This record gives sequence, C-alpha cells and structure tokens, in this order.
Amino acid sequence: MASCGEVATAAAAGFTPERLFHSNPIKKDTDIAICARHGVQWFTFDNADEIAKLCAYAPGANVLLRVAIKNESCVVNLGAKFGVNPEDALPLLLQARSAGINVRGSRSTSAVSPLIPRPIRRHSKIVRQIFDDAAAAGVRLDTLDIGGGFPVTCPDGRAEARGLLPRGLAPPVEMFPAGVRIIAEPGRCISGDAMTLVVRVIGRSIRNGIPW
Repeated sequence: MASCGEVATAAAAGFTPERLFHSNPIKKDTDIAICARHGVQWFTFDNADEIAKLCAYAPGANVLLRVAIKNESCVVNLGAKFGVNPEDALPLLLQARSAGINVRGSRSTSAVSPLIPRPIRRHSKIVRQIFDDAAAAGVRLDTLDIGGGFPVTCPDGRAEARGLLPRGLAPPVEMFPAGVRIIAEPGRCISGDAMTLVVRVIGRSIRNGIPW
C-alpha cells in the first residue's frame, strides 16, 4: 500500500492488517498514524527524517529500508526517485536501530522493462551485501522485499509479464540464507490493462525518424 486510503480499501476488502504494509518511503504523519490505527505493522523508509515520524506515530512497528537499485533499462526508473544508495544503507540502518525502530530488512525494485530481462541477480548481490554488513554490525535482517515491477504485456503481445515471476524469484531464493522471508509484489501486471485511453490527435511530427 502507498497511502492510508489504500490501506482502508484493502481492510474493507477483507485483508487482515498483518498482510498489509505501507510501501511509500515518504509519508505524512497522519498517514502513519491512520495506518497504525488500522493495525498495519510494516512500513518502509529511506531517509533519516522518516525515523522520527515512525517512532512517534508507529512505535514498535517493523520497518524495511528502501534501497535504490539503478536500472537504466527500465520503463520507470524508481531507483532515481526512491531509496538510499547501497553504500549509505548501513549507517541509516544503525541510526534507525539506535532510535528504537524494529528494522527487519530491505525493500527495493529494479522496475523492470517488459522487453529486457530483469537484472535480479545483480540486484540480489547488492542487497545480500547489505544484509551481510548489517549482520557484522549486530543487526540481523530477516525480510527481503524484492518489490514489484512485474510489467504488463506489450501491445503487440511480446513478453508475457506473468511468466517473469517464477524466474525472477529464483536468484534471491538461491542467494539468501534459509529463514529469510522473501516478498514479491505483483506490480503493474494486475492493473496495466485496466483501461483504454482514447485521445484526439491534433498534430503529427517526425522526431529522430519516429512518428509522434
């Protein structure tokens, strides 16, 4: 979920609070408080400012650190918008733990393109190093959220997205120790075909040999 409104909708649909988590790393105070009142026990953060808010409005909650994974081939490069750089992850984890936050793991996504194989193995290596660094510093992480990004099928029928799910899960299962809980979010594949956009063409142009 990315807002308290989505959490309320999921709760009304019958999902129990322990199955929900607030995945937006930047949250309003009221969002955190409302989600906590709904019983949400998992939140995401990627900066120091969120630590104080989580301590104040969701004490005792479990948190995942969002890590920025660069993937220039993706359709939407969320690594440029959300997440802490991998080299800055450990100091932020230690700061959160010192503040009393129950740091449980990490969340990241490669924001995959449907036309290019997901760089999930490189992604997993980066995050596994963070898990190892945290363990060496006395912080045991037990949850890995590899994010969403499983895309929709292209309009011409190429690259059926749902076929990426089992292959995408294999590297983290292989590279992380037994006992680490691995979560995968469905991403755009559950909503990308939900509508058809009808527009009126008011002009045409050729740019770099491509019709616009």
